[in-house]
Parts: sequence; structure tokens; C-alpha cells
Amino acid sequence: MKKFCIFFFRIILIGIFFLILKDCFGLFYIRMTHLSEDELEWVKGPAKYETGIFESDYKEGASYSRDFWNISNATSHIYLNSNIEKGGQWEYEAWSKYFYSVNLPKYKTKLSGFFEARKSLKNDSLIFECEFNERLSTNKQPLKIQDVEIRGKRFNNCIIIDSLNSEYQSNSKSISYPVCCYIISKKYGLIYFKLESGEEYYRKFHEVTDTIQRH
Repeated sequence: MKKFCIFFFRIILIGIFFLILKDCFGLFYIRMTHLSEDELEWVKGPAKYETGIFESDYKEGASYSRDFWNISNATSHIYLNSNIEKGGQWEYEAWSKYFYSVNLPKYKTKLSGFFEARKSLKNDSLIFECEFNERLSTNKQPLKIQDVEIRGKRFNNCIIIDSLNSEYQSNSKSISYPVCCYIISKKYGLIYFKLESGEEYYRKFHEVTDTIQRH
């Protein structure tokens, strides 16, 4: 009985020591998600089109550039945490993200934004978060992948961000040239946006008509 108590006590000490190490340095994730190669294309794909030209319905030009991107898509459950103050984590969500900007020479200003794709721990689904000139997507209505037709050109796998699924992070009156709607393509990145003034900007690919339709 004495030997059993000593053995049991040692197991408890080892367990406590293990938990201290886990909380300070991290050892392994109990739950984690992973982005597939196809899901990573939401960030990797637009890397082939890091610059582009937009033209407004008033024939005003604008230039697009993808500034930088990052991917966190670990496959191993074992890890070592370098931030002791933050402590170890039991869960890990894979994510990928890029930042971009649009230069508007007409207004002598630059609008910036980001796009993020994250694999949720809740149900292993792909969740998107977008922001462009302070118009940020919300959880009120999930962002849906859909096909759109812009100026006669069809784009597959797009996300439309508008007043139904996004809101301004601050008072729109304090934002210079607020954006009321924009569209992100899986292949190209930003392909369309509309200012609150009513001015629309289209990514230039070839000469087509002006109609925007959702499918």
C-alpha cells in the first residue's frame, strides 16, 4: 500500500510539472484545424496578381497592390511556445491573410484593407473576414462564396461585402471616401468597389459592359 501511495504521489507530481510546462512553454495542441491546398488558394492565388489597375465609371484610374501576406497552417500537434508571458495554448486555428491597398490619384489618397481565411475549431468550416477602408465584415450574416458577373466577365468563387454583412469600424462621416460595397475574388483578390458617393471602380481585364449580377 505504501509503495502504491508513493507511486501515485509521483504521478501527481509529474502531472503538475507537465501542466506547468504546458502553461509556460506549450507542448502540444489538443485540438487544431488545417487549411487544405484549395482553401489556401484564397491567399496564394491572388499572389499571381499582386498589382492591377482599376477604372471608375467616370474613367478615373486607380492602382491596386497586394502589400504582404502570411500563412499559419501548422500540421504538427507538438510545438514550443516562445512567448512565456502569453503561455501555452491548447487549441490552434489555421489561418491565412493578406493586406492590400488601392491608390486613388483623383483624391490623392490610398485606401487599405485585408482579407483573412480561417479554419474554425467550432465546426471545421472556412470563415472569412474582410476589411476595406474601415468597412469590416461582421458575424451578423456569414460571408458566402458565390459567382458574380462584372461588366460581362464572370468571376467564380467571390465574396461580396456590403451593408448586409459589414459595418464601419468608426463613424462613416469621419472616414475619407467611405466604401459601401466591395468584392473579393479567390483568384484575383479585390476586383470591384463602390464608394458611398456612388462612384464605382472596376478591375480592368478587357472591354465589357457595365452590369453587375449575382448568381
